[in-house]
Amino acid sequence: MLNDGDNLYLRVRPTGKVWIYRYAKDGKRIKLGLGPYPEVTLAQARAKAYEANSQRANGQDPKQSREQQEELARIARLHTFELLARAWHSSAWKDREWSDDYAQKVIRHLEIHVFPWVGHKPIETILPTEIVQCLHRPKDRGNLETAQRVREAVQHVYQYAVDVGAMEPAKNFVNKNTGGLPPPRSRHYAAITEPARLGQLLRDIRNYHGNFITCCALRLAPMMFQRPGQIRQHYQLAGRHAPG
Repeated sequence: MLNDGDNLYLRVRPTGKVWIYRYAKDGKRIKLGLGPYPEVTLAQARAKAYEANSQRANGQDPKQSREQQEELARIARLHTFELLARAWHSSAWKDREWSDDYAQKVIRHLEIHVFPWVGHKPIETILPTEIVQCLHRPKDRGNLETAQRVREAVQHVYQYAVDVGAMEPAKNFVNKNTGGLPPPRSRHYAAITEPARLGQLLRDIRNYHGNFITCCALRLAPMMFQRPGQIRQHYQLAGRHAPG
């Protein structure tokens, strides 16, 4: 470590030379890389060290200032709806442990119903009517459930934009009522109450020889009185915790 003064050092190693700015904070020594030599000249390194000293004189932490600038630059690159949506999708896929099929379905809804119209636009410039039109296109074709799933994904993207600082909270206009979509019509199926018909159903389940997992789920259903979705979730949970 060659000391140039004003907290500026040149770290020399067999692999190369790097400018280092060293300072202490809360009793800890902190190192801040200023770039390799000779790509960063002595004059440039001294100018960076002078700037870091000025920040500290004004009560700022040079390392925190750099991290904030890098974060702002990252957010600036995520300015369009599609870029933010894909960043949210990648984060949610990891955090929520989505299955591959479900993750693909979520991004396909956005690729088909949203990206072609507003994907290229900075998210703060998108008008509420444009989002509503994206929701009404599948709804008007009779795909109400698809429209609702698209709205849910868009709502998450807008909240993600707020969370990462790409949008002011006051400008987030997407909520569960956006688009005025009607609630889905519930469908009720009559239960089998006649002993003879129930017996036939159980025999049909026993004689079914399709996919092994499907067979197991069908045979568990009348014994556990669980909905198909609940049985599927229990299976997925057991699979994640299974040894090997």
